[in-house]
Amino acid sequence: MEAYLLNNYTKCPPTTLLESNEFQVIIFRTLSIITFPSFVYGVYLILYVTPESMKNVKNTLMFVHICTFIFDAIVNCLVQPYFLLPTTALYLNGILWVYLGLPFHFICWIAQYSMYCLGMSIIYLFQSRHSMIITVKYRMTKTSTKIIYYTIGYFVGAIGMASYHFQDFDNEEVELQFLQTVYPCPPIEYFDKNTFVVTNNMMVIVIGQCIVIFYAFAHAIFWIFSSVYQLTKKTAKISKHTREMQLKFLKAVSIQISVPLLAIMCPGTGMTIMIAASQKSQLMNNIIISACGLHGLMSNLCLIFVQRAYRDFTFRCFNRNRMFSKVSIVIIHTDVL
Repeated sequence: MEAYLLNNYTKCPPTTLLESNEFQVIIFRTLSIITFPSFVYGVYLILYVTPESMKNVKNTLMFVHICTFIFDAIVNCLVQPYFLLPTTALYLNGILWVYLGLPFHFICWIAQYSMYCLGMSIIYLFQSRHSMIITVKYRMTKTSTKIIYYTIGYFVGAIGMASYHFQDFDNEEVELQFLQTVYPCPPIEYFDKNTFVVTNNMMVIVIGQCIVIFYAFAHAIFWIFSSVYQLTKKTAKISKHTREMQLKFLKAVSIQISVPLLAIMCPGTGMTIMIAASQKSQLMNNIIISACGLHGLMSNLCLIFVQRAYRDFTFRCFNRNRMFSKVSIVIIHTDVL
């Protein structure tokens, strides 16, 4: 590695600011500062503004909100990854590595599993809505059944995400191999002693991620479509008003979940393509990871503005502050006169 750095790397162009690790860290820290207040405000809305008509989904909304925050905090604060695609090398800037010194592969697993747990929380949200539809014959209402179902789900994710973290290979040798085959001019951090390779087989990540994502996606789709089918099917057991209310809420929740989910799915798809096609663009790497970091902020904003009760409360607070400001200006102006 030292010989390559002294001889071959001198011919490589310098890394620009937008491609640099320093710029990526600034993005992560900025997102953390912006996202945390919106998370706290979201907690307040769920606890104190949730109307009586949404009382039965209050806990599930809170669970999804907390899982979203955990994933966001891990990416933007605790891990702060600097990806070096199309290699599987990774440079970490977060608290878990810099200050706590946890094992590299354990940190990677935590980051990946937190994303999977976010997906499981979404499944829980839609499955809970499904179990409340009284016309469904196969509702999951027993606590023991739910425990078995979700235990299997979380276990599949834990094993799937950890499957390629137990490989035995020489880190420096694999890094040199990547330099010679797929990425001859990476950023200077690639040669840092704190840069590690996740796996020496890139397709293992692609296949493993696809299997786990498909598992979670298939379950979520099943609960969504089954709920829609039951609510659109005419039956005397559910009144028209009740069906319309449940469909309306299901639509709102779907929008609330799907919009920020694109912040993960689109970059994740791009990341998989870059690995599979050996595409080299450090700027694109930074854009992809920054987009993932936006998920928490987008999720909080969707919670506030998609759910009518939360949106109306927010607008009332905003208008009240504006009216208070106008009254204050008038009082000050009168005092001056």
